[in-house]
Amino acid sequence: MYPRASAIDGDAAAVFLQPFDAAVAMFLLVFLFGLSTIPFNYVLSFAFHDHATAQITLLVANFTCGFIFTMGYFICNSVNGL
Repeated sequence: MYPRASAIDGDAAAVFLQPFDAAVAMFLLVFLFGLSTIPFNYVLSFAFHDHATAQITLLVANFTCGFIFTMGYFICNSVNGL
């Protein structure tokens, strides 16, 4: 039903989606996080002189941080004792 990685138990998605309240909370969390990145990136864009350089740099930085934190979570989740 849900795509799953080998490091995650099959019922991991059910924690976030099964009760309706949890699904609404998860949707709001992701939606509001997305909205909060707009003013954050706007403020950081003033550190650059060219708007194209600012957008590309912040896109790469956000993508890289998201990838690193996600991989860190899966690594810590798969290692016993962390």
